[in-house]
Amino acid sequence: MTGFTGYNEKTTVQAALIDLLVDAGWTHVPGKDLPRTTQQVFIESDLRDAIERLNPELSGRAEAVLARVRQVALSASAEGLMNMNEEFTTLLRGGGTVLMPDTNHDEPFRLLDFERPEQNTLLVSDEVSYRGARFDLVLWINGIPVVVGETKTPVSVIKTWKHGAKDIYSTYEENQAEFFVSNVL
Repeated sequence: MTGFTGYNEKTTVQAALIDLLVDAGWTHVPGKDLPRTTQQVFIESDLRDAIERLNPELSGRAEAVLARVRQVALSASAEGLMNMNEEFTTLLRGGGTVLMPDTNHDEPFRLLDFERPEQNTLLVSDEVSYRGARFDLVLWINGIPVVVGETKTPVSVIKTWKHGAKDIYSTYEENQAEFFVSNVL
């Protein structure tokens, strides 16, 4: 197998996907350099900035929205991944509300800017760790993991796209369900 040294999923498939995404306007930040711990689902600094930017009427009250978003993600184990993914999809589409302690009223909020998509923070990360798992690629919008990709080297006769799908379905979604609540792909 001389000549195939260094020919693996990271140097081929992952690198090519990252290059394509960077060319399309995404920013590459390696997973180890993300401003989050391996226990956090979200990049909370990016999410907090987006909440403040997209919801100026909630200025200074982003923590209530963050608590609501965290609560939906962390409910996956108890409420089921599918149910919580449906609820999070509603939040992503702008249908979220949160009870504000200072007004005692439900206030609507947005997490994504659909009218001006260039205003969203788009990151692609490789080798993202979360509670004992390592995801090959994660696409983040405003600090929310919306896509998790499991890559396989195309020349491998042992590992196929089916293995990648099985890894996500039977291992990651089962053991790290919270990370998949916000996923749309």
